[in-house]
Amino acid sequence: MRQMNFKVITIIGLALLISGQISIANPIDDPFDPGFLLIKDRLVLKSGQTIVGKFIQEEKVDGRPHVVFQTEKGVVLKIDKPRFVARLLQLSLSDIEYNEKVQEISDTAEDHHRMYTWCEDQKGGTIRYKDQIRYHLERIMKLDPNDIKVKRKLNFQLIKDKGVWVPEAKYHELHGYHRKGAGWRTEKQIVIDESLDSQRESLGDSRQEFSRWRNKFKKSRVNVPELIQELYEICTDDNVIIYREAAIEEPDPALRRYYIEAFGRLNSRQAVLALCYFAIEDPNSDLRDVALTLLQQDKFDSEAVAENLTGYLLKNSDHQKLSNAAYAIGELDAKNQIVSLIQVVKTIRKVSPAESPGAIGAGFNNQGISSFGVGGNGPRTVESTNLQVINALEKLTGQSFGVDRDRWYQWYLKNYTLYDVRLRD
Repeated sequence: MRQMNFKVITIIGLALLISGQISIANPIDDPFDPGFLLIKDRLVLKSGQTIVGKFIQEEKVDGRPHVVFQTEKGVVLKIDKPRFVARLLQLSLSDIEYNEKVQEISDTAEDHHRMYTWCEDQKGGTIRYKDQIRYHLERIMKLDPNDIKVKRKLNFQLIKDKGVWVPEAKYHELHGYHRKGAGWRTEKQIVIDESLDSQRESLGDSRQEFSRWRNKFKKSRVNVPELIQELYEICTDDNVIIYREAAIEEPDPALRRYYIEAFGRLNSRQAVLALCYFAIEDPNSDLRDVALTLLQQDKFDSEAVAENLTGYLLKNSDHQKLSNAAYAIGELDAKNQIVSLIQVVKTIRKVSPAESPGAIGAGFNNQGISSFGVGGNGPRTVESTNLQVINALEKLTGQSFGVDRDRWYQWYLKNYTLYDVRLRD
């Protein structure tokens, strides 16, 4: 065996030798050289850099394991494995097969097409042979400029008015877009994104402030009035979403009430949304009433509040929440939602066998819902009469038509100018 001259690498020596050892792309305009495409062993260092070449062997130097590796330039390195090496990537069987195939091809569009197709067909090939695939495609485009499919695979875009294909980056630049992260943005979008980033950063500060407040609250129940006043001061229209999330997760009704009262001191759409949520979804009826009372403040747009509540009415399959929404709309005297209420006097839903195992059933519950359903052992359809909806209609109109939708509609058409109405899906 031929004697090799090894270089035992130190930290400084390794940094110097890595320069120039990484395989670089062959310019597509150069004459075709299959040797350039040959896949080689790769030594990935803990620094993140990669040395391309050939793995020779592993041996010990002064009792420590070293990797012996020959670079593309013929320099043989002996590198301390535990100290510098992250992993060694040796040729797989498919890599060896690729190397054999690529040395046999001619520089024709057909042969390059065959090679890139072979690469894509291998397991994980689109990633493992990414550079080779791109080279073969670029070579095809040079040899056969009319191959539109290849241009599209390379993300070239057609400038229609000029009939010219250009790289994706050039296309976006010509249309006023700029690279931003992994995508493309207009100047206006970039400004908006930067503004959103600033808001997220601000929310990050608010989350820290909230976390400090909550820790103080949990540790000391002595100065509760002072801590509640501090909550009112740090919960603002800009960060209400943080406190809403905390309130939703808070199991203690007393503390949830403080959060709800903090929302009621604000004057923003986010505050209204938070109050609407608790007016409908809080499991504690007293807290639902607190939220509903706060929503009736003059500073809030009553029609906008009713619209938000109607979203729960029209889109909710949970009959308890539907009933809560109907009750809230009635308490708000939201006559602009009468038609929406009429739509859900009765609703139809599917229930699972676990909910309703019988074939035919009728019932009434304490949520103000009566139901009748037909079905076998599988899911069945249930038609529910929503009594809380009827109560709200009677409160808003002074009429009593029960479940008769037609009579409700007829009365409404005679007595009101129709509001814009969202129909239940």
